[in-house]
Amino acid sequence: MAWRNAVELELTIGFSDYADKVGLLFGLRQFYRKCLPAEICELALRVGPLVYLSKACAVLFNDLRRNLPNDSDDVIKSAIFLAFYHHDVLIDVDKTDPALIADAISNAVQARHISFPWIFQTVLYDRFFDWSCPGLVDSRALGGDRLL
Repeated sequence: MAWRNAVELELTIGFSDYADKVGLLFGLRQFYRKCLPAEICELALRVGPLVYLSKACAVLFNDLRRNLPNDSDDVIKSAIFLAFYHHDVLIDVDKTDPALIADAISNAVQARHISFPWIFQTVLYDRFFDWSCPGLVDSRALGGDRLL
């Protein structure tokens, strides 16, 4: 079922705490999806055990387990966490603790298992284009920064 807005979600579910928890988990999912992993499975192995799947997700999980025999259950559960959305809540929101997932992600950032590309703002992109495309004109020199 898809909800058009937070009010409709709250009316459908009836608990604002549930909606808040879905929002927290969705925010963590967004951050996790935007990060660059240094080691692909390191964070997945930490997040996977913290994710509880919904009953509706059991069929999907079993299909993935059958089609991905080399991946552990924790890696598959972590992938499902990255895929959940407000209209397909594939995880059990009541059992999954956002604070534990936030700690796992925070620890992975501190241990440099993942990084987020926007930490350097445009420095990396500027250096790349200076190095690879020396003939390009810098838009900042033309006043392009005023557009931002």
